[in-house]
Amino acid sequence: MIGQGKLATRNFLWTLAALLSFLLLMPVLHVRYVSVERLEEVRFLVKFCFSLLMLSSCWTLNLNRQYFRLGVWLVLLSLLAETLMFVFPSFPLEAINYCLVLLFIIYSSFALGRHVFIHARVDINVILGSVCLYLLMGIFWATLYDALAIYGAQPAFQGMTQAVHGGVYFDELLYYSFITLTSVGYGDMLPLSPMVRVLAYLEAVAGQFYMAVLVAGLVGRYHIRSAADS
Repeated sequence: MIGQGKLATRNFLWTLAALLSFLLLMPVLHVRYVSVERLEEVRFLVKFCFSLLMLSSCWTLNLNRQYFRLGVWLVLLSLLAETLMFVFPSFPLEAINYCLVLLFIIYSSFALGRHVFIHARVDINVILGSVCLYLLMGIFWATLYDALAIYGAQPAFQGMTQAVHGGVYFDELLYYSFITLTSVGYGDMLPLSPMVRVLAYLEAVAGQFYMAVLVAGLVGRYHIRSAADS
C-alpha cells in the first residue's frame, strides 16, 4: 500500500487539506486577475493548481500500487495535454484534457468511496473521507459546467462574469456547483441552456442522495459496531 503508519491512518486529512487549499485559492486568483482579458492566465493557473491537487491525491489516498500508478499516469497525461494546449491551442487537446480531469475525479471518488462505504470501522479518517468525496462531487460538476460554458452552442449561465469566448471564472462555477449540490439555490446565477439545466438538477439529486446514503450508512455501521462491542 502507498503510505504507511500515520499517513495510512490520516491520509484523508491531507486529501481534505489539499482540496480546501484548491477551493480557497480560486477566489484569490479571481481577485488577483480581475480583468477578463487575463482570464486565460487564470485558467492556466487553475489547471496547474488542480494538477498539484491530483498529485497530492495520488499519494494520500492510500491506494495499492496498481491504482497508484493509474492515478499518476492520468496526472502526467493531463499535464502533457495542458502543456501542448498552451503551445498549440486546439479543441481536441482541450477536450482530451477535460476527459482526463473528469476521469481522475471519478477514479479518486471511487477510491474514496471504497473506504467510506466499505471500511468496517467508522473513525475520524472515514468521516474526513466522506467530506473529501462530497467536495470532489462539487468539483466534478463545476468541471462539466466549465466545458459547457466555453464550448456549448448556447449561453450556459446568467449572472456570471462573462469573458472572451464565453469563458467564466472557475471559482464562480464552483460556487454555483456547491450551491446546487446542497440545494440552497440562491437564484443569483441561473442555468440557461437545456444541457446545463439537466446537469443542475442531476447534481441536486446526487447531493441529496449522497447525504441520505452517507448518514444511513455511517449510523448503521456505528450501531453494528456498538452491538458487537457490547
